Amino acid sequence: MSSEATSGDLHPSGRDDVTAALVASARRLFTLRSPSSVTIKEIAADAGVNHGLVHRHIGSKLDLARLVIDDAAAEVRETLPSSDDPSDYVFAIIKGALSQPVFSRVLGWAVLEGISPSELASSSGLIRDAGSALAMCGVADAQQAVAELAVSTLGWTMFEEHLLAGALAGRNRDSVRQAHLDHVRHQIERLLNPSESAS
Repeated sequence: MSSEATSGDLHPSGRDDVTAALVASARRLFTLRSPSSVTIKEIAADAGVNHGLVHRHIGSKLDLARLVIDDAAAEVRETLPSSDDPSDYVFAIIKGALSQPVFSRVLGWAVLEGISPSELASSSGLIRDAGSALAMCGVADAQQAVAELAVSTLGWTMFEEHLLAGALAGRNRDSVRQAHLDHVRHQIERLLNPSESAS
């Protein structure tokens, strides 16, 4: 038991455990609220660690956000198929990203805060992977195609609550997500078979 533990409460100890606890807490809080409204002290309290350890072990909120994005991306990667079909791979990336609303929360926050994409460079790894898979399928401008898929996915997740309250009122969340996945699958098929979609 850690020397920090009191009254039967266990607190993370050691750099790796503290970092993992902070990333898990930040991810949970960033999913619920905009990162701009979540303080370092809140994240530390949720993780059960002294807030000074955030700066010591991780750095700034931006550094923590980068680790959160990396953590979510790693979780998506674990679900990706070993299929040789690049279209299935791209679809799995988009589906995985949809299951992680923290992507849209953190990336939306970064845009609004004027944070350079290079400061969240690790977050583009899944996008690069999807672009490479589309290029392997012979898509002429794979980078633009995957950018459009990414923007669509981030937009749907970022504005899901507003869509459900407005334009898609009366539909449940699962049916909206399924409609988006159907749209993504259609977009991928159109990219891979442009002659069929033109006819």
